[in-house]
Amino acid sequence: MKQSIESAFPQVLQGNCLESTTEPAFELFDSQVPPQRCYIKHNHDQEGHFLVKNDSRKTINFLAIDKCVFGDDAETHCDCALFDENVFCFIEIKDAGKRTRKEHRRKAYQQLKSTILVFRLKEVFREETQVEAIISFVSKSSYPVRTSSSADAALMFELECNAQLLEGNEKEF
Repeated sequence: MKQSIESAFPQVLQGNCLESTTEPAFELFDSQVPPQRCYIKHNHDQEGHFLVKNDSRKTINFLAIDKCVFGDDAETHCDCALFDENVFCFIEIKDAGKRTRKEHRRKAYQQLKSTILVFRLKEVFREETQVEAIISFVSKSSYPVRTSSSADAALMFELECNAQLLEGNEKEF
């Protein structure tokens, strides 16, 4: 899939937009310092926003999407993605408290959906690739129990994007 991405989006070859790692665990962070994009956390002083577990130490690819694949002039899109040979996982990181989560969740849904549809249009995935989308809230407070409206949204997402919609702060490969 790495070659598919490089062919569909040649701009990722510049700016460290596409990285690979075999680390057993690593974190992603959404930097607020220009160019305000996602990175794999390499510095212990940086705050981690999303944990990736890779106990089997297989090659996991990280793709910065915001400010790499798409610029500010593009339509709405998500922050980043993680992938191996079988799974492609899009991630939207939101810094939202309990009172603003509903609106941030709605926006994240649209960002993830539009990004996945562009990647499908560019034929980045193989037919058998498992596509996931994760809405990740930065705040450390506990998540509310999944409601029927969020279950409905997950089902609609599955129908519109042929991808599983999840919510959380980590991904295990």
